Amino acid sequence: MYGQINTPIKLVYSWTDYFIEWLLNSSNITFAICTIPFAIFVEKYGLRISIIIGYILLNLSSLLRLLWIDFIGITGYKVLSIIAMIFNGFAATIETFAPPVISMTWFPTHERSTATAIMAASNYLGIAASYIPSFIIPSEGPTNEMESALTTLNIIVAVITFILLIFVIIKFPSKPPTPPSLSSSHSKVDILTGIKALIKNRKIWIISICCACPIGICNMWYGMLGIHLKQFKDIGINQEHSGLIGIISIVAGCVFGIITGIIADKFEKKLKLIISILYVLSFFSFLWFSLIYVNILTPTKVSVYISVIIGGMCIYSTYPLFFEMCMEAAFPLSESSSSGFMILLLAIIQTSILLVPIDEGHTQWMNWVLIASLLIFAVVLIFFKEDYKRLDIDLKNEIIYKDMKNMDNEKTVTTISI
Repeated sequence: MYGQINTPIKLVYSWTDYFIEWLLNSSNITFAICTIPFAIFVEKYGLRISIIIGYILLNLSSLLRLLWIDFIGITGYKVLSIIAMIFNGFAATIETFAPPVISMTWFPTHERSTATAIMAASNYLGIAASYIPSFIIPSEGPTNEMESALTTLNIIVAVITFILLIFVIIKFPSKPPTPPSLSSSHSKVDILTGIKALIKNRKIWIISICCACPIGICNMWYGMLGIHLKQFKDIGINQEHSGLIGIISIVAGCVFGIITGIIADKFEKKLKLIISILYVLSFFSFLWFSLIYVNILTPTKVSVYISVIIGGMCIYSTYPLFFEMCMEAAFPLSESSSSGFMILLLAIIQTSILLVPIDEGHTQWMNWVLIASLLIFAVVLIFFKEDYKRLDIDLKNEIIYKDMKNMDNEKTVTTISI
């Protein structure tokens, strides 16, 4: 959110672009540190208590932003903003690797990719919502009006997060009465043993790096979208335009991600092929943007919109597919450990990107790093040999497992009748 409204933020709070960058990084660093501990926590205590804790931390993050800057001063508000982002990083850890764990726990074989895609898409819709302030926070005019709009925004966010917490507490079970597939009922290796095994697994490293590098770089690139698009103020692109581009890109990625999840469920064992095609499309889109950025191609509003939107749509739609590919290769290790391992690498990449001070290096280098990563890892994936251990077990035993579930249900009905 801060990167999209950096102009009023800097005027009201006296922040710099570099501080805004490190504000984002405080969340990323927390995210990286907490990924494995929270993965262990989810494995031990289940989804319900983990999701509730995540939302409590999210509420604490929102409440800290409500303290009046006039009361605590600019320096005090800086400190509280960093603490709020640290709580945000805690919460994001749980919410980010929850989708593949939920899909494995609740959904049968031919629905898992679609379920993961819908839940991962929901996470990205939250990122899309972070662009909405671009339309409601004025970037020009009196500072007191900007401050009032920022306060109103923080109140709205706090109310929404509190409502979501209440919904989760009222109804969010940990698991269904019976497992939806044989692999979901399969006893998993404990998470610490699983993490040690993952570190030694070459295929998991390849999958995780192929996901973490392009998507991590892209996440940070979009986090600084308002700063990137300052380059095009001469053709009339302003804060509102950057917000609209960000929202459309991420929402399009969510919708397209769900579509690719459905395709992956229909055409089994094609995850690598789908991801590779999406990476190539994203590569050409961001290459187009980069050439516009350095004026090799003539910049226009239409070209900026199309290049950024298609690039984001394609790369974000790969995210749930990587979860599925990672868990297939890691089976019978737990979903928490495999998804947590991949997300840990993602957090490290994002944190590393933000270590470069943008006040000095600007943001042009991010364009070239992003397109280079897309090309490199698209090629790596083409030569990568996939594993579908989990899917093979489920497909082989699908009929047998359905019969077993039916027998259990019949026994339950008989018992109740007696």
